[in-house]
Amino acid sequence: MALSERERRVLEDLEQQLSQQDPRLVTRMSDARPRVNVRRVVFGSLLVVAGLAAVLVGVSLQSIVVGVLGVALMGAGLFVATARSSRSRASGRAEGRPHGAGARRTGSGLMARLEQDWERRRGGR
Repeated sequence: MALSERERRVLEDLEQQLSQQDPRLVTRMSDARPRVNVRRVVFGSLLVVAGLAAVLVGVSLQSIVVGVLGVALMGAGLFVATARSSRSRASGRAEGRPHGAGARRTGSGLMARLEQDWERRRGGR
């Protein structure tokens, strides 16, 4: 289903407003490849392989404790390989950007116009 002309305009306004408010997010989202920390992936993969080896040793020795430790190692390896670093999570706060409930910005723009339209519709009932 194609967008109407008005919907296209609203979408273009949203894109422009986003690029003005947060250009870093726009560049991040437009990157073709996500950034991968190779060290974390290699270390996590090694942990998974070590965990798998521990599970196999635990089965061959019929030791539940060794098997459970192997599964725990595999889980930790998957976590390390797939988790984002704390540096990338905190980058928005390190730059002094607001976050949380108090971060709402008021001003003129598309959102303000949409809120005014909404209030006008609600008041017209």
